[in-house]
Amino acid sequence: MDGKSSNVISAANATSKNIGLSTLTAGLMLSSVLLYPSEASAQFGWLNPWKGEEAAAAQQTPSDPFSQRRAASEPQYRTAARTGPSVGSYPSTSSPAGGGATAVISDMPNYPPQSGYNYPQTQASTPTYPTTSYPVAGQPSYQAVPPQSNFNPSGPPQVANLPQRPVADRTKEDLFEPARIVAIVNGEPILAGDILGPVNQMIEEKMASLTPEQRESVAPEEIKQFKEQALKQMLPGLIDIKVVYLDFLRAVPSDRMEEMQGMLGKNYEEYQLETDMKNAGVNTPAELDMKLRGMGGSLEKKKRQFVEKLVAQQQIQRKIRKDEEVTHQQMLDYYNEHAQEYEKLAKVKWEQLMVKFSEFPNRQAAWEAMASMGNQVLRGAPLNAVAKRESQGIKASSGGQYDWTRQGSLKNETVDRAIFSLPIGELSPIIESPEGFHIVRVTEREDAGMVPFTKAQVEIKEKIQNERRQEQMQIYIKDVKSKAQVWTIFDEAK
Repeated sequence: MDGKSSNVISAANATSKNIGLSTLTAGLMLSSVLLYPSEASAQFGWLNPWKGEEAAAAQQTPSDPFSQRRAASEPQYRTAARTGPSVGSYPSTSSPAGGGATAVISDMPNYPPQSGYNYPQTQASTPTYPTTSYPVAGQPSYQAVPPQSNFNPSGPPQVANLPQRPVADRTKEDLFEPARIVAIVNGEPILAGDILGPVNQMIEEKMASLTPEQRESVAPEEIKQFKEQALKQMLPGLIDIKVVYLDFLRAVPSDRMEEMQGMLGKNYEEYQLETDMKNAGVNTPAELDMKLRGMGGSLEKKKRQFVEKLVAQQQIQRKIRKDEEVTHQQMLDYYNEHAQEYEKLAKVKWEQLMVKFSEFPNRQAAWEAMASMGNQVLRGAPLNAVAKRESQGIKASSGGQYDWTRQGSLKNETVDRAIFSLPIGELSPIIESPEGFHIVRVTEREDAGMVPFTKAQVEIKEKIQNERRQEQMQIYIKDVKSKAQVWTIFDEAK
């Protein structure tokens, strides 16, 4: 074996020993995403980092020239700093009137306050929440907008859209029998089974999670269409692997080919076979082979695909240039050109007491309960303890504590405006929303701004290096493919 092929084989062995199973994905972006669809792939889509496919061409199923010849701890936060009596109380003799001494939320605007805005507070002489009467009509308050739906009509299909009939129903007339030739690369065939084995496995796993009624709701033709779509999207990536693998083989003397194949095959048996058996839920290679054959694959195919990907990975790493220096100016230019990626929104940590209108006979009763909780905190009780005992918010069991919340992320716009207006550590007035009454307090805040370049430059350097490697890889593969003879079953539809 010449030095070039020997070096690649040595590198392949070293790679397997150093990174084990990660050889399927590191360096070469053509591994398990293309051949072994993940949970996310179940939404009818796979990524192809090598070559884009036109959507229109992907909708056609060409004829098959071979069809006639084959059949197959609680923190305590301080209360708001106030002047006046050392221990405040919320008066229980009257509710706030429009223009009363203790406005509930009287001066609170219906839009985010401007810079320098002074958040309204209760009078220092009477730091209380009135408890005897609900605010009179016409009293200003936060104006809330009903929460918007999170439904996204352009989002990915739901699980119910997946094929729902067992793959075991395959027939001889199936367009994608395992032995069907779907592509030829320099005389080397690629079979449907090389791709659809993993696809069938994924479908069967999905079927097991559905009810019998759901499995009966989809016709066999829908499963065929699903597999055809998978084939069209995954085939280009498999062709790229084959082209690079065959480019390596050209440098291997014919009398050393068998030895090389044996050496590479041992990598699979030593580093990958056990993992494949575990994932398949079997105990022996024979059981794995039987299970793979039931889905259109085989253990031999799986080993061959592992070897081809491993060799292709090493071949590409050998062909592309080593990392070039990334200068400070290049990183700074990237930072400025991608400034939007390094913007950060304002965010706060906060806590809340809440009562729900639905839990009280009327709003007066809800108001009294809310004022009672607020008065307890003003008199020194830890807010988290009061929240656990009496609050009705979704975080009540955890003391009403909320982690970092970005501005505009809350459905309750009334509360969202309040937490991004309040000074840190100060209790809010009683706030009304469509759901109930709230008292909130901000415990920590980070203002909007930019991630400093000094903190982002390490990440930027890695991104620039990765982009360079990807560009070089694409150039190499394009060059190799331009010299190869490639036919696919879909060429006839063009």
